[in-house]
Amino acid sequence: MSEVKSVVVVGSGIVGLSTAWHLLRSGVAVTIIEQSSVASGASYGNAGWISPDLATPLPEPSVIKFGLKSLTDRDSPLYVPPTTDGTIMTFAAKFARNCTRAKWNKAMKALLPLNNGAIEGYEEISSQSDHQDELKAKEAPILAAFYSKSDAHALQEELADIVAAGGKVTSQELSGSELANQYPYLNPSVSFAISLLGQRYIDPYKYSISLADEVRALGCELRFGVRALGVEPGHTGATTRLSNGDTIRSDAAVIATGAWTSTLAKSLGVKVSQAAGRGYSFWATSEEKIDHPIYFPAQRIACTPLDSGLRIAGTMEITGTLEAYDPRRVDAIIRSARGLLMGVNLEEREHEWVGPRPITEDGLPLIGPTKSENIWVAAGHGMWGVTHGPITGRLVAQALTSKKVPSILQPFSPLR
Repeated sequence: MSEVKSVVVVGSGIVGLSTAWHLLRSGVAVTIIEQSSVASGASYGNAGWISPDLATPLPEPSVIKFGLKSLTDRDSPLYVPPTTDGTIMTFAAKFARNCTRAKWNKAMKALLPLNNGAIEGYEEISSQSDHQDELKAKEAPILAAFYSKSDAHALQEELADIVAAGGKVTSQELSGSELANQYPYLNPSVSFAISLLGQRYIDPYKYSISLADEVRALGCELRFGVRALGVEPGHTGATTRLSNGDTIRSDAAVIATGAWTSTLAKSLGVKVSQAAGRGYSFWATSEEKIDHPIYFPAQRIACTPLDSGLRIAGTMEITGTLEAYDPRRVDAIIRSARGLLMGVNLEEREHEWVGPRPITEDGLPLIGPTKSENIWVAAGHGMWGVTHGPITGRLVAQALTSKKVPSILQPFSPLR
């Protein structure tokens, strides 16, 4: 690969914007292509957690223990709607084959460098930006709460496995009156919690808007409302064909289109099976001031304090990117949340949303060159796109400008 002076980044979620920021800071000219608007995919309405202590591979033995039958239950936190779509069925079969202890351990070790650099990645961007206040992540613990201590066994086991793989977890347990006094918005039936210390959170949409403003100020050209039809290798670079008939030639290109990546990457040798893991969220007011995220692992519900209220997100619905919004999935979240939270107005909801998270068959992201060394993929982060966005952007930019693929990216090769 010759010296990289210009790059097209397809996608304006947190991963794409972070990649653009690092490239621009290295003196590379960047054009961002976005078929809709900033953070219009999974970066819009997710929980916004920067949670390296929870960033683990999604395929795990407990998924199989949970029971394949429950996966077709619409009220289940992990739901696979009945389908005749061969792509989804193939993905589900490959995903299931990765739900072993040995494969989880291997994938967990691969993720550790991203986890270890996640918070530093955010601090690097905010400290060197003109929008420091808007791009500064809030430090706060994440409180994982349960009806009983026995319900926490799965999370305790997972945290122990992270440490065994070489990760670091700092936590403390709370129960009884101590828990009730500190967290009056928890239902009295919630009797045990684990506080994961040193985590961060953001409003992902506001953060993305501010980061888009930052890259624009650094000279990035952002082209909205136009779709990339293809990203094709050339003798000395890449050509991106657009839906308006334009073509852009650049020294390199990065496909960072989340759950839509397969469309552009398939012709480039990327065969890792992917699906859209759709999550739902809404916003509600709270009588009590809630000042840090709350997680209910058994119900797969994530709550984040935003705009003097609470964003409540949950479920993992494995399906296609074009499926319609299903209000029954929000109803399932509400039924679970009623027994967990007090003083939260679940009846007068705002900003109901569904968005596709890019899930891979082995739970590892796709970060690296395709069969063309000039065309990279940075996608497939599953539930951890916010956590791993800035560190991914840094690694991609460094690799493109140095023309060296770091060893920590080898497990994430899109050609694996």
